Amino acid sequence: MKHLLKYLLAAAALPLWGQAGAAGPFGQLRGLCEPGKSVLLTAPTVVEGIVVSDYRSPNMELNPNLNYYSVDLEENDRTVYVEAADGSCGIRLRFDEASENRLARYDRVRLDLNGCRLTRTAAPDCMTLTGVQALNVLSVAPGTAADLPVKERSVATLTDDDLYTFVTLRDAEFVFKEGSYTNIWEPYAQSCGELHHYKYDINNRMDGWASLVRDSEGGAIYMLVNTLCAWRRAGKPLPQGMGPLSGVVVHTPMRRYGGDMGRYSIRPLDEGGIGVSRKRNSPWKRLTGWLLDGSAGASLEFELLGYQNLGTEGRKGDRVLNDAGSSRGYLWTDCGAFVHVDGDYNALGTQNKGWVGNGAVVLQAGEHGERGGSRARLVQVGQHGAHGRFERLLHRLLDQKSPRHGPATRLRVGRRQPGRQLLVEFPAGVEGRICGRRRRVPAPS
Repeated sequence: MKHLLKYLLAAAALPLWGQAGAAGPFGQLRGLCEPGKSVLLTAPTVVEGIVVSDYRSPNMELNPNLNYYSVDLEENDRTVYVEAADGSCGIRLRFDEASENRLARYDRVRLDLNGCRLTRTAAPDCMTLTGVQALNVLSVAPGTAADLPVKERSVATLTDDDLYTFVTLRDAEFVFKEGSYTNIWEPYAQSCGELHHYKYDINNRMDGWASLVRDSEGGAIYMLVNTLCAWRRAGKPLPQGMGPLSGVVVHTPMRRYGGDMGRYSIRPLDEGGIGVSRKRNSPWKRLTGWLLDGSAGASLEFELLGYQNLGTEGRKGDRVLNDAGSSRGYLWTDCGAFVHVDGDYNALGTQNKGWVGNGAVVLQAGEHGERGGSRARLVQVGQHGAHGRFERLLHRLLDQKSPRHGPATRLRVGRRQPGRQLLVEFPAGVEGRICGRRRRVPAPS
């Protein structure tokens, strides 16, 4: 009788979503909680919307570390994203028990939030409901993709109202096109039977990878992929061109990347959300680059020493010449460290634990750890007039974060011989690893 009375009251309550209101559907729910606050909902509060997540997808939420060596794998399965029927807003639900979440993509759901806790963050402005249980789900009706409003955006036009909704980013491409969707040292990943056929230890130490994506306007955003996604490293190379990238827009700090991942990131439900062309069709022009793909015998050309093979260390002050692009570029360090080719984790599959023997340029300290006053420098001899756009893009491309080593320190960009050269410096004390094999910048306007 108690539960019957509760649902009769809930049925009589005004739905907050799906009907127009003076403050709009999002405003009505948002009005229950101030930014930076949390409130317990103690009255019938009914919402209706379309589910844009899927309880079967392993890529709905970051599974957080409980400590350095273990991960809570149920966080993903507890998480649901519900979007208003008009696409104007979204909200994140966290079920108490992962087993109670059976909401599938496109389901039309009606919820009574009585007894749930509503938390509203201030920056960005978004809402999460915790304490959700199966009894909070009043009704579920299967839907189709046609029920979901089409939301196309560029990175620059994303707003807080797009959080926890399904969005398609136009003209997206991967900044670093080498390897797979998750270029990680595989023993750190979560054990995935479809990927880890080879007998090596998986220590389940982390979950989550971030790939930097940009669009044709130069906007940048991280695409987040959990390591339990079997499609993340299935032997296929990354798409080389541009195209639509669809998924749920989220705000997800990642501790192993230094925390801040930007105001917005995007999570595809599966590989089908990545419509980026596999053919190279980028509008960006490569001015310089270092192609460490083994095609030249895994060697680097130094200005003084000439060609040196894998593992051979350069001299203090000697510069590495670029081997790609239309303009001459140089890479060196001035701190007594050595520049040489080393391995990285850009393998297409999980064989050899994701390791490849020549995937990075490394700045390695000498025998006595000579790091005092170090600056790792990249000098670009560019085309006249390209400075402003080049500087902005370098910040996006080279301020990368590594799940193993933490965030790279933000770079400072300067000029030498105006109209001819650009200089990029790491601040003192930074040990640099410049991963990937290509750095491309837009053609000057």
